[in-house]
Amino acid sequence: VFTIYIPNAFTPNNDLNNDYFLPIIDGVSEYEFSVYDRSGHRVFTTNEFSNDYLSCINDETCSAAWDGKINNGTEYATKGTYVYTLVLTDIHGKARTYEGSVMLIR
Repeated sequence: VFTIYIPNAFTPNNDLNNDYFLPIIDGVSEYEFSVYDRSGHRVFTTNEFSNDYLSCINDETCSAAWDGKINNGTEYATKGTYVYTLVLTDIHGKARTYEGSVMLIR
């Protein structure tokens, strides 16, 4: 069964509460998740997906979630609105695209 939940805000401040932007996905065979700043520059991309937010809290190398850092570096993105795209294929072979915005709160 295909399911998806996409949060609309997160607070990457290392307090272990909403530190990651992670669409919760299940029932997917192919996946690409990207985040862009207001200028259209891609600040994060991954082909990894997860249906378990807690796995990212317990594993600091979680590659499925955006931790608020620019291109997996050490510099945090500034607060504000970012745009995401999800391009995926579900387990039944149906291609799906999702676009939206997420608020990075400091």
